[in-house]
Amino acid sequence: MKKSEKSKLIKALSALVEKNGPEFPSEHPTEMVEKLVERCGESVLVGAVYFAALSGIFDAAMRDDVTKEALAEEIERKCAFRKAFAEELAELCLSVYSAKELAGLKEKKGAQFEALCGLSEWLFDWKGETEWHSGGGYVTCTGDGSAALRVCDRKKLEAWLQEKQPRYEYSTLEELTGCIAEALRSQMDGAFEEYCQEDDYYEPVAEDFEFERELREAAGEMGIEVLGTDYDGDISDYEMEQHRW
Repeated sequence: MKKSEKSKLIKALSALVEKNGPEFPSEHPTEMVEKLVERCGESVLVGAVYFAALSGIFDAAMRDDVTKEALAEEIERKCAFRKAFAEELAELCLSVYSAKELAGLKEKKGAQFEALCGLSEWLFDWKGETEWHSGGGYVTCTGDGSAALRVCDRKKLEAWLQEKQPRYEYSTLEELTGCIAEALRSQMDGAFEEYCQEDDYYEPVAEDFEFERELREAAGEMGIEVLGTDYDGDISDYEMEQHRW
């Protein structure tokens, strides 16, 4: 096992565990190996790590009483690797799952979610654009909204995040608010488009789009409270469609 290849793989695997939690390799071995191939390329060592994950070796590496010798024996028995290779793979696993690293991950777990729940507010912004068509022309409708948000129902938000971002407990605060904002923007885009295209005969008034009501409804489903909003809508001049005869 080349030292440089081993070091690169330890670094890549440690980064994945740091981002997604210590259970990630065992629970998502296929996703793990895909990401390792992206960072380290295809190799026998990456394949061995994949096989080790499928065989429960990373779960064994997290045990409080684990030793390099015992883990190497388990790798040798379960994966049918030679003793020398099993010992190197055990060393790799324990480099990623050292007592210090596991303590840090345990402390990190859920910390940013708690920070999110403790925020007095954070800012959400949205810009929407769609076109309304009539028989001979169209107008471009735009909307620009912002709001102050905060968590009002942590259990509801936890359930929502668990579905949308299962490894949320190891996400950063920016990733959590970004995930929420992305979902809200998507819903606001849909509501705005539906409003502006509701009637084929009457040109919409983008200024009258009920930004606050739509946002409160969407955010409420996540356990998020809307503290206040600001919105401005506009439409372009009517433009005739150009026809070629």
